[in-house]
Amino acid sequence: MFCSFLLTSSLLLITSSSRHADVIVADSRLLFTSTSGFVLHNWFQTSTVHILLRTFLQPLANITAAGLNWPPPDYEQLTQLWTSPLLIQFPSK
Repeated sequence: MFCSFLLTSSLLLITSSSRHADVIVADSRLLFTSTSGFVLHNWFQTSTVHILLRTFLQPLANITAAGLNWPPPDYEQLTQLWTSPLLIQFPSK
């Protein structure tokens, strides 16, 4: 039986919503071509790969939901931090 598959896991895309809250979108896909797709599907459901993906992606979903309530960043304070003399001094030779 011939089976070929491509597994793409833990594709993380970082975007921003209209409220400036950080949003992480996690995507895990199994793309395959097979003479017996049902056999490959059953293998994937019981495989270590499936267990690992479920173990690592589930906590990401929980973290993402908790992070949606973060307050917007204070851009003025960030600008002051990055332009302060302490952060842009270079060592003298």
